[in-house]
Amino acid sequence: LTVCFGNVMMYSSYNRFTNNVNRDVTVVTILDTLTSMLAGLIVFGVIGHLAHVTNSPDLSKVVRGGGGLAFITYPDAIAKFTFWPQFFAVAFFLMLFVLGIGSIVGMATTIMTVIRDRFPHLKPLLVAIGIAIAGFGIGIIYTTPGGQYLLDFLDFY
Repeated sequence: LTVCFGNVMMYSSYNRFTNNVNRDVTVVTILDTLTSMLAGLIVFGVIGHLAHVTNSPDLSKVVRGGGGLAFITYPDAIAKFTFWPQFFAVAFFLMLFVLGIGSIVGMATTIMTVIRDRFPHLKPLLVAIGIAIAGFGIGIIYTTPGGQYLLDFLDFY
């Protein structure tokens, strides 16, 4: 839900004043819970199948946490598919790309809404370009040789 990033508050600020908040909260919470449970079933099912295929009794040798799950464990499991592994690999990484773009759009829109509420005279295009340049400047740090260590540090703390 990215509650602490302000996305929910930003999107809800566009609702009518008489909107039924209780219904929205209930629907979003139930759908988020069901999605998380479905994702957990899929992740653990794939990891269990990968452990079975590789004859590994210890799941800790199969499972990699964090980015390793998406970029090491899952591609390894997809490579072992017997039916169109290339198609599913492309579909999986396309899904990751689309989810990343969706997350970035939500966070950038939140930042843009805050800036536009504080400074209404600024043009939306200029604010969007400024956010894109700032995001690029911050993100370029992670492409350096020490970028993975910085990412791990920020992710841990």
